Amino acid sequence: MKALSTTSLLFIRCLLKAQTMLPEQDCINAIPACNGSFLQVDTYKGEGANTNEIPFSSCLANQENNSVWYTFEVLAAGELKFTIDPLAADDYDFALYDITGRTCSDVLTGNAPEVRCSYAVANGVTGIADGGTGISEGADGNALLAPLPVTVGKRYALMVDNFAGLSVSGFALDFTASTALIGGVKAAPFSNDTVFYCKSPSEIEISVSSYFDCSTLAADGSDFYIPNNLGLSILGAQGVACDSINNSSRSVRLTLSNSLPNGTFPLYLKVGSDGNTLTSVCNDTFPNDTLYLIYYKCIAMYTVSELDNNSIQVYPNPTVDELFVSTTNAIATEVQIINLLGETVLVQSLGGAGQEAMMVHVHHLPSGTYIVKVQQGSSTFAKRIVLMR
Repeated sequence: MKALSTTSLLFIRCLLKAQTMLPEQDCINAIPACNGSFLQVDTYKGEGANTNEIPFSSCLANQENNSVWYTFEVLAAGELKFTIDPLAADDYDFALYDITGRTCSDVLTGNAPEVRCSYAVANGVTGIADGGTGISEGADGNALLAPLPVTVGKRYALMVDNFAGLSVSGFALDFTASTALIGGVKAAPFSNDTVFYCKSPSEIEISVSSYFDCSTLAADGSDFYIPNNLGLSILGAQGVACDSINNSSRSVRLTLSNSLPNGTFPLYLKVGSDGNTLTSVCNDTFPNDTLYLIYYKCIAMYTVSELDNNSIQVYPNPTVDELFVSTTNAIATEVQIINLLGETVLVQSLGGAGQEAMMVHVHHLPSGTYIVKVQQGSSTFAKRIVLMR
């Protein structure tokens, strides 16, 4: 979803009725929330690919139900306040976690504190607001809790939960009463030690540190440049897998005039032909005319043999600590995870059909892009995945 700007605009979103699972139903894909309010027209169904991401110690005694996740960072200190107002007679609950210096996996383990939580049995407004009391309330407790004092740099994850999901209607989420200023993860430079994956000799994919609005990316690649003394130019740019609803991405594919040799190269971000540099989903601009050193080694993508697309699933993507691989074919399967240097960093075997999805632990691997290669007999399935910390 495209988050709001820091003004008090109203953003409206409708879900496709046929969809039962969307990326933002997992904490790792949480929607960046900004100061303002928006209207979620339809309810979410299910819990996402990572089911039940909250601890059993949560005030939400029934865990996750028809849930969606949001995340934000405090940009100016004050009191955090928000309301969740159902559009129909639905019982919405919520849990708010302090994820400063932590990851989504720390929510489940309890290492990310649950700082506000309401499981009140009530069809009506819930949240944290003036006049609210308490910080954690069970089924017979308060729906409105006390405001939360927050400081600059703190990061939070908010899970909104439709307990019974009796209607198809959504909710209005409103942060405008906050005296604190919040925003999605702020735009920041690329990591200097990032290794970039090349789709072909003249294409590279780069990952940025925050979701950007794909509409702010100039198609001619003019938001980026490589010094002329390298003898090449950037001919085009495309957001990778820009979400069809929020039109945002964390990756850019650049088309070059010719291929880069292996090595370390400077890449600059600047104002493009569209009159702007990249803009995050919370309207923060990425710093322009800044030097980023990129280490480049072209690793050819594995050839994918013919294989029924529905026979293998690898999810979630991106992920933090684990992947799930499931297959419908009654053939023994080998899973390899390969880094962008072409090194196999993990090998695991999976039996034939009838098994539950196999969990592959990747918590020991550094953040970055990897290739998941799944071998079934003479057929190969390959998928690029992103591991985030």
